[in-house]
Amino acid sequence: MKVLVLAVLLAVPASAEPENLGVFAPSRMEAVLGQDGVTPIPVRTPDGRKFLFWTFGDTILGDWKGPVVTTATVNFSDAADMKAMPPNTAAWTFVPSSAAPLAALRFNFFMKDGKVSQPVPYLDGENPFVKRLWAAGGAQVKKDLYIYFMDIDLEREKGPMAFRPLGTGLAKARIDRDFPPTDIVFERVKGFNLPGFIAGDGVVERKGYLYLASRAARAGDGNFDALCFLRVKKSRVEDASAYQRLLPSGKWGRGEPALFFDDMGGEVSLTWDPARKEYTVFYMSSREQSVKMMTFTDFERLPRGAAAKTVYSPPAKPGQLFYSAKEIWRDEKRVHVIYMDPSVYQPVLVSFNRDWLYP
Repeated sequence: MKVLVLAVLLAVPASAEPENLGVFAPSRMEAVLGQDGVTPIPVRTPDGRKFLFWTFGDTILGDWKGPVVTTATVNFSDAADMKAMPPNTAAWTFVPSSAAPLAALRFNFFMKDGKVSQPVPYLDGENPFVKRLWAAGGAQVKKDLYIYFMDIDLEREKGPMAFRPLGTGLAKARIDRDFPPTDIVFERVKGFNLPGFIAGDGVVERKGYLYLASRAARAGDGNFDALCFLRVKKSRVEDASAYQRLLPSGKWGRGEPALFFDDMGGEVSLTWDPARKEYTVFYMSSREQSVKMMTFTDFERLPRGAAAKTVYSPPAKPGQLFYSAKEIWRDEKRVHVIYMDPSVYQPVLVSFNRDWLYP
């Protein structure tokens, strides 16, 4: 028996364990000091070129006092001069390849007047010191790129980090032959709102529908920490009334949604793996402070068998709560996930061997 156990252990390469690769894509920090809400969206130009369009939430802008550092504490005062904090920013990259490590991606931020710009604009009368528009996931439908954004009101009287989600908005921009431009400005879809949901953390396009990993509050608790799913026909993406919820029965409709878990710490991801023919959700458990993964083959069966397993636990940092674990890329060999470390206000990259993740 001891010989058999030893043989099994030797058969598993040391590299099979998850690898924490540190701050994700340090090249970002040539343009920004820190940011969260990192979400990639595939785009294709009319002439067939492929890119990844990246959305970000709150982004700290400023100038480094010396060399760029990835260990600056969240106030950045010793390492940099902070100048602004727009609630959303965006960048583009080329599509990763197996020959180029994901950590080495070069981010090209959209700029206006020499500064990193805010693609989802405020409307007249909206106060940026009260309202935040946090960009999330999205999808390209024909020549239009849609992104969902969280409509947030800050509640500073309750504390420096207190906020109240009002719902989810939608914005769009045209992908033309000249993509990527120097700057990109989205038009907010007039009248669109999904009240009661933080929708579109992750978006998957399949069989004429967009499926949205979303979050909702359980009755009366006010916390948007339960996972749920919405869907809409691509042809009606701008019609908020056309969005259906996955119900506890496994059907899609307009009733109370099926809610899964109650420990969503920030945004989650939803992806489809055509080789495995299954969906995958990654999220950070706010309670356990660990990265969780859930897989399923179809939505209709999910309410009867939802289960998540722990796949990674970051080294604890006293006084800090990690959040927003999301898959950002996968290939034939590895799956790449980020989570937010608030102590440095940066996404951290974790790489998983697929054989280890799917034993």
